[in-house]
Amino acid sequence: MIEHGTRTCYVQRRCRRLECRAANRRYQASRVRAELYGRPTTELVPAAEVRQHLKNLSRVGVGQHAVARASGIARSAVRAIVTGRTRRIHPDTERRILAVGTSARGGQALVDATETWRLIDELLASGLRRWQIAKGIGNTRHPYPALQVSRTRVYQRSATAVQNLHDQLWRERPEVREHCGCFAALDRELARAS
Repeated sequence: MIEHGTRTCYVQRRCRRLECRAANRRYQASRVRAELYGRPTTELVPAAEVRQHLKNLSRVGVGQHAVARASGIARSAVRAIVTGRTRRIHPDTERRILAVGTSARGGQALVDATETWRLIDELLASGLRRWQIAKGIGNTRHPYPALQVSRTRVYQRSATAVQNLHDQLWRERPEVREHCGCFAALDRELARAS
């Protein structure tokens, strides 16, 4: 929501209330003063660093939509930065986009499947069937669903579902714990503590 008493309200809403006009006058006066002293007349910053950050995020599965959602910046603005159509941006936009990390990855993002398959292999070694794992991660269309997970890349939501199933069964079923290499050190610590 655009507040009164700001230049944004004056420009975007074409509001001519006294406080909005005053905000616009202050902005114009500061621009004229900066120009007289040979300083930059705008607070915009180069978008190159943000563009590189967006490309790096894209490589690890965080797309433009996820960045827009996490930063609160319009998708069209994010897209314009990525394509190079926008070369200078507001410092607040820069700060908000640079604050987005890999945790903003959406469920549709493709991630490496190595860790997911390590967890699936542990579940299989503990005696679970493939259809039981498939049902545990949300494939409930058939009574005996197929476990269809690629060996190279998986969706983030599938990786998260396998991780959650593994963690839940590790807490509830000791046979999963016996075949789990990732918690062996923790088991030894718990045995020593008791």
